Amino acid sequence: MVSATIPLRKYGKKALVIPAAAAAAAFLSVNLYYSASIPDSVRIGRIYSYRAEGTNSGRKYMVEGIEEGLKEGDIINGTFIYEDMPVNKDGYVGRLVFSQYRISTDLLSRIKRTRAELGEDLKDWYGYDHGSLMGSLVLGYRTELSPDRMATMESLGILHILSISGFHIALVEKLLERLRLRKSGFAAILLYGAVVDSVPAYRAVLMSIYKAFGRVVRRDTDPMTGLAASFIIQASMRPYLVFSYGFALTYVSSLGMMLLGKRIGKRTESMPSSIGLPLATTASALALSFPFVVSMSGGMSAGVFTGNIAMVPIYTGVTYASFAAVLLGPIPAARLMIEPVIASMMGLALRAGEAASAFSADLGLLRVVMYYPAFLAASWVSFRKRKFVPLLALFICGILISMPIFERVEIVNDWGDCKVVVSTGFRTVVISGEKVPEAGEISLEKPIFFTLGGRRVEISKGTGWNSLPLVHVEGKRLKIPSEMSYYNGMAVEADFIFIFGKVYRLK
Repeated sequence: MVSATIPLRKYGKKALVIPAAAAAAAFLSVNLYYSASIPDSVRIGRIYSYRAEGTNSGRKYMVEGIEEGLKEGDIINGTFIYEDMPVNKDGYVGRLVFSQYRISTDLLSRIKRTRAELGEDLKDWYGYDHGSLMGSLVLGYRTELSPDRMATMESLGILHILSISGFHIALVEKLLERLRLRKSGFAAILLYGAVVDSVPAYRAVLMSIYKAFGRVVRRDTDPMTGLAASFIIQASMRPYLVFSYGFALTYVSSLGMMLLGKRIGKRTESMPSSIGLPLATTASALALSFPFVVSMSGGMSAGVFTGNIAMVPIYTGVTYASFAAVLLGPIPAARLMIEPVIASMMGLALRAGEAASAFSADLGLLRVVMYYPAFLAASWVSFRKRKFVPLLALFICGILISMPIFERVEIVNDWGDCKVVVSTGFRTVVISGEKVPEAGEISLEKPIFFTLGGRRVEISKGTGWNSLPLVHVEGKRLKIPSEMSYYNGMAVEADFIFIFGKVYRLK
């Protein structure tokens, strides 16, 4: 039986309905999705060099043979060669190679064109950096931000702010309520979701529809049921989304906040609300999404906590101002009045981000993942025994273990793949012995040099197919086992720290 930590006990056998419905929907959706006939026309989605994504009846196709001038949302039909494509994680059903085509538009095309035009207008009205940020925050119109702003947001782990989510939908609902337009709010939210056209936006829209339906039938709505229904609907219509990290993260993070947000929030009530609420939200969201983050990258910034505590409130204010800027932008006089406010808030967000990122450090996720099962088990026991002080101590210890406080070299056996984790300058570098390293890792094709503890360190490939990398300090080879041990999991083969020019072996 699941403990009270996860409030599923009250559902009883009804809890089995959700996984059963999900399994049935998965089987039907995949079979229906890939049993499509050849389309007569497709709607253009993302446009790349010499090709584009096209959709028809919810199915995705690869479109080739296009020329410049097409815009997102355009509908094309004409003469083409069709080829079936094998099942793939990108969701392409087939390939259409056009030799000639005609372009037509409809209401949805005009909505997408209006969004793109408004996104470009924002850059003209308020400058490239400010306009690009406002377009991302309000319209979901993603263009390149300035390098400085992107660097600080990546360092602090707050790029999720750019995704249209439940916060934006709630903001629109509150705005409509204040304008006494609640009756037309349902249509407005649907329109906003169509304009944004993103997975988090549709999730938020579907959950809003679920709550509205509950009010109509006068039944209490359960957030978890709404989240599950939203997941089933999106995954049924687009089954390839289950292979998307972004799709998984938006649902897993939302689930973490639903299950743990209030419980963690009770433990932060003694803190100022400006600190306790963002900390509880960040911790609850990361509690379940952490394994997905681990699988995507070899490192994550410890600034994710600093960023969410200090920067998210600032960018929340920027989002409010951005909504006002979009609405008032077409009016020159109003734009002239609001532009100084926008510039001040954008400047504050950038400077505060630069200051906060100066104190961030990489979390060595490859190291943390080895201790993560033990941490989960200890957390489970702490919640069952209601011993929250030891849980907080475990959490702090986990952060300290993962942070590269010392300059360090670790050789890790990652399920048979050898990786070298180098910690220096509060940054973690993961070096892989594979020819094609994972995202965020460096390939050890040739010797790599570091300065650790004031000494020159060279890391190079081993001599055999199963041999460990060679580590030389000032030309002297460190004593490391010649071959990697057989281990079904993750284990540290060798561990060295560098302090004041001295090398100490921990393992």
